[in-house]
Amino acid sequence: LVASLAASVSPEALNFVLVDYKGGSAFDACSALPHTVGLVTDLDDHLARRALLCLEAELRYREQRLRAAGVSDIEEYHDNARPPLPRLLVAVDEFAALAMELPDFMDALVGIAQRGRSLGVHLLLATQRPNGVISENIKANTNLRIALRVQDAADSVDVIGSADAAALARNRPGRGLARRGPGDVVAFQAALVTGNSLVAGDAAVGICPFTFAHEQAGARAESRGSDGGPSDLDVIVAATESAASELGITPARSPWPDPLPTRLARADLIGPEGSGGAAVFALADEPHRQRRQPVAWLAQAGNLLMYGLTGSGTSTALAAIAVAIADAAGPDQIQLHVLDFDDQLLAPLQRLPHVGSVVAGSDRERQLRLLGRLGAELQ
Repeated sequence: LVASLAASVSPEALNFVLVDYKGGSAFDACSALPHTVGLVTDLDDHLARRALLCLEAELRYREQRLRAAGVSDIEEYHDNARPPLPRLLVAVDEFAALAMELPDFMDALVGIAQRGRSLGVHLLLATQRPNGVISENIKANTNLRIALRVQDAADSVDVIGSADAAALARNRPGRGLARRGPGDVVAFQAALVTGNSLVAGDAAVGICPFTFAHEQAGARAESRGSDGGPSDLDVIVAATESAASELGITPARSPWPDPLPTRLARADLIGPEGSGGAAVFALADEPHRQRRQPVAWLAQAGNLLMYGLTGSGTSTALAAIAVAIADAAGPDQIQLHVLDFDDQLLAPLQRLPHVGSVVAGSDRERQLRLLGRLGAELQ
C-alpha cells in the first residue's frame, strides 16, 4: 500500500511517517522513499510522548497555513495554486503491541487523526492480532477496514463485521476482504512487492536435483530469491528517488525531528561559521516546536546551576561549558577557575590558557587562597 501510494503520488502531495513497533524491519526499504519524513521504531514512554508533541505541533502548523490562506480545509487549499502542503500519512505496523504497552499513546494518536482529517493528517493501522485492541474509538475513526486471512472468526468480526476473513483459503496469500461501509464488503487480491522483480531482467532459471523439504539444507530466508536480485519494492523505491531528483523536488519538511543522540560531539553543534561568540555547549530537543536547537550560555545573562545524580554527566557537562567558553572568547576576555570536588575529572582543563587554576577538593589551603583572591578582585 505504501509502495503504491509512493509510485502514484508526488512527495509534494503526500508524505509518510512510518511507525514500526517491531524494530523497523517492515519499513526498511520504504524509509528511503522521498515521501518518508519520519521513521520511528521501538517506542518507549518518552519517545511516545515526544511523537505526540510533534504531531500536535504539526496540526498547529497546518492550521496556521490554512488560516493564512483563508481556507477551511486541505481540499480547498489544494483547489488553487499555492505552496505545497502535502497530506501526511502516519502508518503504524503492529499497533496491537503498541496499544497493549502504550494505550494512552494509541488513544491520543487516533484523536490526532480525527482532528487532523480536514488538515490532511491520516492514520493507517496494521496488526496481526486485532482481537481486543480495536477499540470503539478506532472503529469510529476508520472508514476503510481491510482483513486478510485470520485464524479466528472473532478477529474477522472485529475488523469487517463478519466472519468471512477466517474462511479465506490458506493457499491464497494476499487474498482479503475490504469493508467500505455497513454491508459493503468486497474481496480483493493484494499485490506482492517483496519478491524478485522481473523489471530488471528476465526471470532466472536454475536446475538442481530434486529433494524433499526435510532434506533441504535450510529454508529460504526471504522472498527475494536465491539470486539476491532486487525486489519490486527496491525497484519502486529507486525509481521514485530518481523521479524526484529529475523533477527537482526538494526534500519534504519533516514534522518529526530526530531524537537526541546518545553521544554528541562539539563539532555537531558548531558549524563552519563558528559559534558567533556564544558558549554553545548542548543540543535542546523541542518537539513541540518540531526542532532541535543548540544551547548557549552567556555569563552576563546570569549564573548557571547544573545538578544531576552521580554518573549522570555533570562533570562532562561542566567540561563542555568550559571548552565552549574558551572557544567563544580569548584569555584576555575571560578567565576560568575550577573547584573540582569529583576525583579531578576536570584536571585536563588546566591546559586551557583561560584557566588560572584547577583546585582539588582535598586541597583546602588552595581553596581558601582562591576564594580570598576572588574576594579581593571584587573589592
